Amino acid sequence: MFFLVLKKTAYFVIDHFRALLFLNAIMILSLVIAVFFPVLLIFIPLQIRFWDIPVLFFAGAAVGLAQFSVVSGAVAFLVRGLTEHKQPSLNGFFTGLKKTWKMNFAAAGLFWLAVIFILALFQFMGLLFGVLGILAASILFWLFLSILLCYQFFPSFQLRHSGKFFSLLRSLFYFHMDNTLFSLFTLGTNLLIAAASPLLLCTGIGGATMLAFTDIGLGMRLAKYDYLETHPKDAGKPVPWDKLLSEEQKQMDSRAIEEILPWLSGVGKTRNSSRGKKD
Repeated sequence: MFFLVLKKTAYFVIDHFRALLFLNAIMILSLVIAVFFPVLLIFIPLQIRFWDIPVLFFAGAAVGLAQFSVVSGAVAFLVRGLTEHKQPSLNGFFTGLKKTWKMNFAAAGLFWLAVIFILALFQFMGLLFGVLGILAASILFWLFLSILLCYQFFPSFQLRHSGKFFSLLRSLFYFHMDNTLFSLFTLGTNLLIAAASPLLLCTGIGGATMLAFTDIGLGMRLAKYDYLETHPKDAGKPVPWDKLLSEEQKQMDSRAIEEILPWLSGVGKTRNSSRGKKD
């Protein structure tokens, strides 16, 4: 399944290259604001300091995270639209913003409070020594990682969930706990995309690609729950992924790998021509 998600994402980038350039530009602008806004606030003089860091930096970071989360939600809305052959536009962006901003704003606020809480606990745990201190630090690390693994799915998950905020969080937490390996795979791949995006930005690789990859993988993974809903007797048995994703696999198999790696077509032509000469 993991390879199928990667393959479908690659074809998605090819099919929607120009649209992704536009969406990546929006994500870059939002990220620049999120990073530099709190940094600029550091230079305001006569500030109260917390952990030897100006308080306004924390406030600016919270604002930056909130706007980045809201923008990510709107871009995720446009990415979902691309799968329905809807081209992104500024009007579409503002429509997505209107539909998703409350949930994403609340999620960013909750995530930031969790980060501050964990940092405060780390300061306290620093007073502990020996095995107890190591145990406490490891618990906090896994707690933060679990929150991050859940948060990465939020923009895409909320587009598929019709419930209220805390109902959404509960469903998201259950999904993560039931699909921990998939959550780690998604986070690891997104980190690789983020690391490669500065070099491959002109190819459509960027923040919008990360949202597309997450949404594609989430859609495939959620097929399991649709299956279990119609086949309750199969609960606890291995999930028949080959059967559930057979249509996805057929669509991907019908396309040539040369679309992703175009230089392979040149290699194939060279081999065929050399065989023709020998014959």
